[in-house]
Amino acid sequence: TCESERRRVKAEARLVITNPDMLHVSILPQHRSWERMLRGLRYVVLDEAHVYRGVFGSHVALVVRRLRRLCRELYGGDPTFIVTSATIANPREHAADLVGGFGRGGGSGGGGGKFAAFKRK
Repeated sequence: TCESERRRVKAEARLVITNPDMLHVSILPQHRSWERMLRGLRYVVLDEAHVYRGVFGSHVALVVRRLRRLCRELYGGDPTFIVTSATIANPREHAADLVGGFGRGGGSGGGGGKFAAFKRK
């Protein structure tokens, strides 16, 4: 994405589609320039979550924790994380590992959060 398009996204976008690497390399290190998005961030979708395993999964989990911390501590937000995968045996455990638990507020990861799993026949 060219710089002029990024400026427009920062100023106007209501929906931003990105990936963990862009969060890590561009958005989180320059979070002050993304304040409008981070302050209003309500939902984060991690699609195809089964690919976030091993070293790469650990990296993504830490990027998500950085995102949560910035939203909570600097921008007063607590986005809801939606984790999707059609091919994972342990969805609750895997999702909790990726997003740091299901708790709300304080980052404790304990209680209060919601989890739903659906299996197609």
